[in-house]
Amino acid sequence: MSALKLDDFAQEMRDHYIATTVESLARFVSMGSFAADVKAALAEWCSEARSNEMTHFAGLLESLKTPIESGALSSEDVPGPLSKLLQEYLEILKTQEDSAEYAAKYSEALKRVLGDGAQLYLQCVSGEHHFVVPVKHVIEIVGNKKVYPLPLQQSGVRGLMSFRGQGIPVINLNDFGFENKKDKNEKTYFVVCDFESSFFALEVHRTDDVVEFEASQFQSCSESDLLSPVVDQFVIRDQKSLMLLDIKKLVKHE
Repeated sequence: MSALKLDDFAQEMRDHYIATTVESLARFVSMGSFAADVKAALAEWCSEARSNEMTHFAGLLESLKTPIESGALSSEDVPGPLSKLLQEYLEILKTQEDSAEYAAKYSEALKRVLGDGAQLYLQCVSGEHHFVVPVKHVIEIVGNKKVYPLPLQQSGVRGLMSFRGQGIPVINLNDFGFENKKDKNEKTYFVVCDFESSFFALEVHRTDDVVEFEASQFQSCSESDLLSPVVDQFVIRDQKSLMLLDIKKLVKHE
């Protein structure tokens, strides 16, 4: 990594670009229309980055075109981390020359933010259905828990169970298209998950391997193949179809 060596005018122009871009990124996050705002600013950001000898940073910005078009930047959990990542890169470029090493580092970080890199998934079985849950959401797997029914029945929730001193909802997968065919004496387990600091549990018959998949390995379900409103992707492993449980849709279900 090399320290930046620019004349006063070039340094002033670079500092201005970095300051205004950082300011825009923070504003876009707060305004709630991040994807549209970034899309509108992207061409100008790339052009000015190249003018200020930040070619690799410009390349990273240009790599955002595809996720913008695919809608990946519209996800609720992307704007904050992505804005922070770009601002961190720009902070380095205040005093350091841009380089391929920085670009490689932040490209990998960008993949993680967008969910494009390899991720770990827990393979679960409910009745005849096999599905996977992102390990990043899994807190613990427990058994021998009593489920207490709610006073008023609620769609998608079987009841409450005790976990770490509090009652957490047990998701009723039957309400989402998963047929719960099991022997009366068959043991069940609870996969305790966390989403946006809220705990909930999935009741399953067993958990199998922890497996790693790239985002590109998942396929979209056709309308005729849709089993559940919380499943729209699947992946093939050992000639078996594994459904990807959409945790966000599951939790936001009403």
